[in-house]
Amino acid sequence: MEKRGLRLTLVFTLLIGLVAFGYVYFVPDLSKELSKPAISGYQTPFMIGDYEMEDHHGNKASWSSLSERPIYLTAGFTRCPHSCPMTMVIYQKLAKKIGPQADYALLTVDPEYDKTPILSAYLSAINPDFIGLRIGDKAELDLAMADLKQTLVDTGEPLDLMHGDYIYLMHPKLTGLVIYTKPDAAVMAQDLEILNAI
Repeated sequence: MEKRGLRLTLVFTLLIGLVAFGYVYFVPDLSKELSKPAISGYQTPFMIGDYEMEDHHGNKASWSSLSERPIYLTAGFTRCPHSCPMTMVIYQKLAKKIGPQADYALLTVDPEYDKTPILSAYLSAINPDFIGLRIGDKAELDLAMADLKQTLVDTGEPLDLMHGDYIYLMHPKLTGLVIYTKPDAAVMAQDLEILNAI
C-alpha cells in the first residue's frame, strides 16, 4: 500500500512538472500579450525589411527614416481600376480625421510603369502630402510584398495586377506592423489615438 502511495505521489509530481514545463516553454509570453494595446487592427510581430527604394520625388527613402512617426502604408499602382482608388478615399477620410499626425504612403507594385513623374502626378492629384514609394528591383519588391504577407499576381494585363487592399500602420511605439484587412477610417483614427497615448 505504501508503494502505491509513493508511485501516485511520483506520478502526480511528474505530471505537475510536465505541465509547468509546458507552460513555461510552450505557452506564449502572456505578459507581452496582455501588454498589447487594445486596438482594432491586427497587431503583428513582424516588420517590413529595409529595401532600396525612392519616393515620388526621386529621393532615396527607407522604412527606418519613414517610421520616425506613424505611417500608413498600402500596396497598389496608379493604373489600378479597383481597390486602389477606394484605398485613396480611405486615406483622404483618415487625413481629414487625424490631420498631420501620420503620413500616408503608397508602395507601387508596378514600378515599371509607375516611374517617379507618374507616381508624383497621381498622388499630387489626390493629396500632395501623400508619399509614393517605388522599389525598382523586382526581386526586392517581391521580398517586400512577402514581408507584408501579400502575393502579387501579374495576370499579364496592364490594368490587372492582383494585390491585397490592406492598409498597414507602422508606429514608432510598436515593434511590429498593424494590419487593417477591412480598412475603416474611423476605426483607424481611434487606434492611432490609443497608440499615441502610450
